[in-house]
Amino acid sequence: MRIALSGDMEAIAGISDVRETFGWCREYWDTGRQAYTRDVVAAAQGLLDAGADEVIVLDNHGAGAPWNILLEQLPEGVRGESVNVFDLPRLGIDALLLVGYHPPAGIKGFVPHTYVPNVRLLVDGVEIGEAHGRVWAADVPLLGITGHEALRSTLGALSETPFLTVQTG
Repeated sequence: MRIALSGDMEAIAGISDVRETFGWCREYWDTGRQAYTRDVVAAAQGLLDAGADEVIVLDNHGAGAPWNILLEQLPEGVRGESVNVFDLPRLGIDALLLVGYHPPAGIKGFVPHTYVPNVRLLVDGVEIGEAHGRVWAADVPLLGITGHEALRSTLGALSETPFLTVQTG
């Protein structure tokens, strides 16, 4: 089984300063990258331990340019890829795990936004966030989500998905 792990940075365990998510704040970003990498490695190792043959890591924070994840720290069987989430079915990806997802714009929490500041997206009258967008674009089964506690209340159609809170406040 090939699993894609889509990582976002704002709702990673231990990140508490928005500057940790921006490459141009190097002294903070270096700390944020370490935290991001730890969460991604833990999730990827869990997928491998559960029977995944391969884990493809997508750095979806800031389009992953530059890479926010320290690729050299990924375990064997896990690799970073710069592929479009829309291409996952064509690439033979069987399922998706979201790591580090934050609340959408307008929700109280750490760095709430939907792709860019102050944008709110509605589909059929229901507000959606980046987690919804990734799942829709991937068009593969969703295994679970880790992220900010405030995201859980906004999941709507994804509310039955296993969710692990790794960030509060």
